[in-house]
Amino acid sequence: KTRFTDESTFDHRNRVIKGCKFTFNPTGLTHDLMSALYYARCAGLRQAQPGQFVNVPVFLDDKIYPLGFVVLGREVIKIGFGRFRCIVVSPKVVTGTVFSAQNNLKIWVTDDANMIPIKIYSPLVVGNVNAELTRFEHLRNPMGAAVMSQD
Repeated sequence: KTRFTDESTFDHRNRVIKGCKFTFNPTGLTHDLMSALYYARCAGLRQAQPGQFVNVPVFLDDKIYPLGFVVLGREVIKIGFGRFRCIVVSPKVVTGTVFSAQNNLKIWVTDDANMIPIKIYSPLVVGNVNAELTRFEHLRNPMGAAVMSQD
């Protein structure tokens, strides 16, 4: 019965972010939560070593936070339609409003040229979230992270 809504508009041409209550003029590159993950994919995530931090400023709840991703490592996971080699990352998140603890959110992205986020898990203040990709199509690159045999 608890909901949290955060709506913002990014006007990249004029370098303005309109939040729920305020308007901001960021001085540098700033992302929302989803675009932060896609940015991290291009910021050397595949070359990062376990424990390495990838910095990404994020706009959330009318504030700009110096957030980022910690690379936890690599693992093979099974989801509804197959097994995939993945890079596991944990975003550094803002705690208290929605998320219950820092660095408990985990995101699995395919360890290939596509770097598709295929699984997300996070404990919340009132339970947890477990999301899995159910299908994909029209990939730019072949799906190189699919595991055909038991490894």
